[in-house]
Amino acid sequence: MLLLEAKEGTDSQLSKEDNSFILFLQVLDGEFRSSLQGNSSNELELCVESGDPATVTSQFLNAVFMNLWVLAKHSGSFSLRETKQATESGAPDGLKDFVSEIKSTFGLKYVYVWHTLLGLWGGLDPNASGAKKYDPKLRCPVLSPGNLANTRDMSIDAMEKYGIGVIDPAKVSEFYNDLHSYLVSQNVDGVKVDVQNILETISCVLGGRVFLTRHFQQELEKSISTNFQDNSIICCMGHNTDSIYHSKQNWDMFYSLHDAAEFHAVARAVGGCGVYVSVLAANNHTMPL
Repeated sequence: MLLLEAKEGTDSQLSKEDNSFILFLQVLDGEFRSSLQGNSSNELELCVESGDPATVTSQFLNAVFMNLWVLAKHSGSFSLRETKQATESGAPDGLKDFVSEIKSTFGLKYVYVWHTLLGLWGGLDPNASGAKKYDPKLRCPVLSPGNLANTRDMSIDAMEKYGIGVIDPAKVSEFYNDLHSYLVSQNVDGVKVDVQNILETISCVLGGRVFLTRHFQQELEKSISTNFQDNSIICCMGHNTDSIYHSKQNWDMFYSLHDAAEFHAVARAVGGCGVYVSVLAANNHTMPL
């Protein structure tokens, strides 16, 4: 266990009554035990282990206990639900007031909202009342041996365990248009659409990965062009060739002074994309292109 003494000010200003204590108590989580340990970077780590390589899990929910009431009092950056008081008029509906406020406060020109190709990481909840009109079905992703040979991913592990709420392909146009038209009404300027490679893992009995990717991408682009100015979308995790061949490439910048600089330059030449060169502040050097 670890007991921390938290002080609210400088030593000269404090009495013992001003101090509070934060308890970190490592506990058992299923078949795993936890412990606290330091490392060479002077950081505190939580170590969770079972003692048996065959006993594995993808998440830990109860491995450490921390007294949040004391932490909230000490940090002053958040409050617990029990101490929060709602305004008399209640919270405003939607995002519009929030988006307008952060634009005004921080001088933001654009505010984008993140979502995945299927809505959220786990898709849509088939039992949620607002999602039923899109007829989502739980499907478990199936990864190819090539993907499995690269690296395991925590999010995919969770999806394999709990499934993904996949929108009915016949309803995906309605889903995107409903979502994006709502965001526009809330003063949102664009979207970042993440997890675009997930379709390759859930395409069985839905027409295959190429068909499914083409269909979702076409409906996504149609909604973007209908609802947002300047096609305001950032695509993310479109690693698969099904997505790559559907879009205009932008391979981003590369260092001109780098062991692989010429390789990057040639790749962009044959890729037909723009060439963006970055130079480190300490190096005034740009290779002949």
